[in-house]
Amino acid sequence: MSHRHTIDFTLACVASVMFVSAVAMLDEVPTPRYVLAPWIWLAMISPVLEELCFRGLVQTELRRRFEGGLGPISIANLLTSVIFVALHWAQNPKAWVGLVIIPSLVYGYFRDRYNTVRSPIAIHLLHNVLYFGLFGLPP
Repeated sequence: MSHRHTIDFTLACVASVMFVSAVAMLDEVPTPRYVLAPWIWLAMISPVLEELCFRGLVQTELRRRFEGGLGPISIANLLTSVIFVALHWAQNPKAWVGLVIIPSLVYGYFRDRYNTVRSPIAIHLLHNVLYFGLFGLPP
């Protein structure tokens, strides 16, 4: 891992901690419940599958079709993040589901910047482990 990649990855991890902390201040945060199998699915397996699907397949295909972007955010990243948020809409509290776009754009940035899904997977894993570790499973 290059020095620049290490700095970027560290900043993304710090941002993930800050994001989870900000969500904690909202009123609709689920009451903690801990059941091992669903927790493992939500905190550890789901982020890997989501990143393989969204950043590995969807964003990769959109990158082939669309060039350019808004600063460091590619059009492919933006479109992938909109789809990512839309699919989270049905299963999450509406007061904060829109905030899902922030980590999604970060995951997509790392996909574009380093041309791999390893970093987005690692950051998404950290994010979900922190979130579900602090708040437990949704009711």
